[in-house]
Amino acid sequence: MPVKAVPAVGNYIDWRVAWLWIALPLIATGCGGQTEVSKTEVNATSLSASDILAQVKTKYQNTTRYADAGEQFFQGLANGKLQRIHTLPCAVAFERPNRVRISSNGAVLVSDGQLVHGAVLGIDARTAIPNQVLELPALRTGNYDLLSSDALLRDALAGPFDAPFLPQFALLVGQDPLGKLQSEPTVQRGHINEAECYLLNFENDGAVHTYWIDCNSFIVHRVDIVQEKLQRLIDPQLQMGDFRFRVEMHDAILDEELPSAAFQFEVPPEARLVRRLVMPNPPLPDRLGNIVSEFHFVDLGGNTIDRKTLGDKVLVLDFWFTNCEPCRQSFPLSEKLYRTFRDDDRIAFLAVSIDGTDIDERTIESTLRDWGATMPIARDLEHFWSTSFQLRGTPSLVVLDARNRIQAFHDGPLNDIASLQRLLDRIAGGEDVAQTELARHASLEREFELELQRTSIDSTNDLVEVLQTTIAPKQEPQYLRVEKIADYADLKQPGNLLVLSREHEPHIFVLDEANVAAEVDLEGHLIAKHPLDPAISVSHLRASQVNDSQSLFLAHATGRPHVCLFNEQWKLQWRHPQEDRLKVGDTVLTDIIDDATPEIIVGFYDVAGLHCLNAAGEVLWTNRAVENVRCVAVAGDKEDGGRSVLAVGTRGTIVHFDAHGKQLDEWRIANRAVLEMETGDIEGEGQPEIAVLLLEPGKDTQVEAAGLSPSGEELWRYRLPDGFPNPLVERIIPVEISGAAGGWLFPAADGSIHLVDAEGRLVDSFTYGAELTGLALVSHGNQSTLLVATVEGLSSWRIAPRDP
Repeated sequence: MPVKAVPAVGNYIDWRVAWLWIALPLIATGCGGQTEVSKTEVNATSLSASDILAQVKTKYQNTTRYADAGEQFFQGLANGKLQRIHTLPCAVAFERPNRVRISSNGAVLVSDGQLVHGAVLGIDARTAIPNQVLELPALRTGNYDLLSSDALLRDALAGPFDAPFLPQFALLVGQDPLGKLQSEPTVQRGHINEAECYLLNFENDGAVHTYWIDCNSFIVHRVDIVQEKLQRLIDPQLQMGDFRFRVEMHDAILDEELPSAAFQFEVPPEARLVRRLVMPNPPLPDRLGNIVSEFHFVDLGGNTIDRKTLGDKVLVLDFWFTNCEPCRQSFPLSEKLYRTFRDDDRIAFLAVSIDGTDIDERTIESTLRDWGATMPIARDLEHFWSTSFQLRGTPSLVVLDARNRIQAFHDGPLNDIASLQRLLDRIAGGEDVAQTELARHASLEREFELELQRTSIDSTNDLVEVLQTTIAPKQEPQYLRVEKIADYADLKQPGNLLVLSREHEPHIFVLDEANVAAEVDLEGHLIAKHPLDPAISVSHLRASQVNDSQSLFLAHATGRPHVCLFNEQWKLQWRHPQEDRLKVGDTVLTDIIDDATPEIIVGFYDVAGLHCLNAAGEVLWTNRAVENVRCVAVAGDKEDGGRSVLAVGTRGTIVHFDAHGKQLDEWRIANRAVLEMETGDIEGEGQPEIAVLLLEPGKDTQVEAAGLSPSGEELWRYRLPDGFPNPLVERIIPVEISGAAGGWLFPAADGSIHLVDAEGRLVDSFTYGAELTGLALVSHGNQSTLLVATVEGLSSWRIAPRDP
């Protein structure tokens, strides 16, 4: 049975994504409830355009507070159908005179009235500026010039298309929020759902602007901008009709109290405070220039293909598999590259299929030929693509020179074969292009580090006030009886707890000082300390039983590189991945394929998605359907072979995969984003139940627990205290209580502990009086023991229903 502690999200990670997540359910359902129903072409209003503009200006520039959660996107007609392009969330919170929070295009800018902080998380790995936080003195007023505080931050907020953005912020603080009008606005009427709106149309800087203004409140719900220059950025041939850039301001509120947390920003420990952001260099493939010491493939006739059979040619390997849609899209360019060099006896091409033995040679050949490819086909039946070449997925193209050194590497579909053609000519001519590129990149990295040092702020400077959650006073449970058993004096900094069930007694491990797995009993005794990999810090432990007497252990740190597998004696077996570029979001260790050995599912931040590995560290499959994976879990019944993987990422939905990585469906919770998820057979029926934590748009610290059916339907909800607990503590814990039905344990940010039954009914809740760093409920025999780790230490408590 798998044992898993769901990773909590630290304050920084929460604030990194919270304002993006506010709009996710809205984006997932289209316009988030704001749908254009009708628009009249007549000026059917007694108010003039000047009157309406005056009302809007007065409304926004006299308001004390403002907040919204919206989205921005391009929209146009193609083949008679309305299409959205590049939809991204955006949000503004504002409190006079100078408290501001802006989130747009994966960038965030926050002013708490004293300091301004900014970070560029990017819409993908290529646009991020990691581990840098801008810090500047705040302006005395929330001036629109705040957006120009840093060039890279400004560009990131504007997005990759440099489209006009944040009109609501311009209305709040701009001297001339609508710019110099080139014509008198025309007035129409329209509706956004039930809200009747004035539509003000006017020209400004060569673009036609339409402001959708509520007829009653004079709040701006929507802004449309029509401009050929914007359209040509993503529709160069101007083929789409009715093309516009649209900004939606969902649920805009004025003059209502805003939480102080909206204007706080916690600087992560690994981040460097800077006066000016410095753009990092694009990373090079980790193995560029390395020698691939061992690999061999077979052709469709079963003959071996290796370096001996290929001779001293430059080797171009295009890795793919039959059900890979990006591979199908990429192969026309791969084929074009092949045909350019197929008569060049210095270069050999192979289309290397990584399909397993369940796919026959005929299917492989017919698939590739149907895609229009004629290059020679090879099969990688021994997984050299993941072991020797350390690829993360397909399509991937690798170029080896005659000495098997990796001279070039391309991850993902091809898009520019002209540069690859020039590169192949140079490699075939004997040039060591990898070393040239490595030397150039090393020089750029030195320049980057020097520039970063020049702009860094001295660590002795005062930092911004971080988000603090008030710990509630200690309060005893009402319905349960709790009696202390012991304190664990031998532990220094206890955190994440792991309980592994065994036939006679549970085995309990507690993460101590971020790199030691301490084994303890329930009586306060330390059994053993197992030092983990000293090169990494750890935030979470996992385990799975191989048989009745042996286990495997897994350790990772949320948001940091590497997941480590340990054997029964806590000896390190392997780390994945080898490079530091990928950051782990969550892991699970269980036998999902039903092959009598556990598999490891790893979810990554950024675009790496999910990796499934076997106990030997070999990658069995990958899937990139989910970006920024924050939690993974296993559902389904192992007995009927229906095990499956559930993953939650940036979209705030639950994406469902089968045991072999094929996406099945996607579950959405109406008007909510899923923050965390866990599964557990709490009713003992062999079918794991599902519990989640939900975030409501616009209420970024208000968290609800909910139960889901095996098909993703919501069954119940339970409101938790505001805020997010310590990132070491499990956020959702399936439990069994001796003498009672199973349920769920939810720790909260205020130090309270909530026990909810399988139907979502509260069994009991109480406050511990300290910040929780680890939590577990252990049932053994006819007793239940609660283990609680805090910043002050670890204690065990006997727990039972109160006597009637």
